[in-house]
Amino acid sequence: MVSIVVSYFNKSTEFDYIVMPLLDMFKVLSVMLILTLIATKTKAFKGVISGKISKKTIIYCFIIFSILGILSSIYYVNVDGTPSDVRNLIIMISGLFGGPYVGIPSGIIAGLFKYSQGGATALPCAVATVICGIIGSLIHVWNNGKFPKTRHSAILMFLFIGFDMLLIVVLTPPYISIAYIRNIYILTVFGSVIGMVLFSMILNETKTKNTTINYEDLKLKEMENTLDEYDERIENLEEEIRELKNQNPK
Repeated sequence: MVSIVVSYFNKSTEFDYIVMPLLDMFKVLSVMLILTLIATKTKAFKGVISGKISKKTIIYCFIIFSILGILSSIYYVNVDGTPSDVRNLIIMISGLFGGPYVGIPSGIIAGLFKYSQGGATALPCAVATVICGIIGSLIHVWNNGKFPKTRHSAILMFLFIGFDMLLIVVLTPPYISIAYIRNIYILTVFGSVIGMVLFSMILNETKTKNTTINYEDLKLKEMENTLDEYDERIENLEEEIRELKNQNPK
């Protein structure tokens, strides 16, 4: 029975048209998130997560997100000749996570690369990418450097994809923009929103681990301080004993 159902769906062009692009998008998204997950294991990312921000960590995060932004323009899902990618997801994360010094330059680099690829929608897509980095950075500042809650970041991503589609409508002829949006809108929303939810989960898990480690470090420091106090007291007692012996020689 199962084989019959699978065989039916494999032969169904409607199934291929609807589901296969979603599966392809999930593959692209998985690669981007795996690379992001690897990056979060580095000292620089952990430093940003724990609030220890320096020029070195900012430069490192900028380089990583710029590379991911470029890769997300190279690896995409082709829907009837229309590319659907998660570039804006990567740049939004860079702004929300790293702030203006990471999000804005990463958005500019990824936007310029997208524009260099050419195509009828190169300009609106590039502009949207730069704006995405700016918006993410502004929210980072407004939220005091804290990454938004999962549902808020998912809603933000959903709304921004709508804004991206609006830019395409405004900056390209109708005969191009209508077909473009019809082909990729649902797929891009799917990849971007799901990707934001998954990244938020990864970030929350990393924060929890860092909090646990910090708590253990704090307890160790308290124990070390206590031992130092006892050592000092012992030394004082030994000194007093020596003085008493000197005062009362046999």
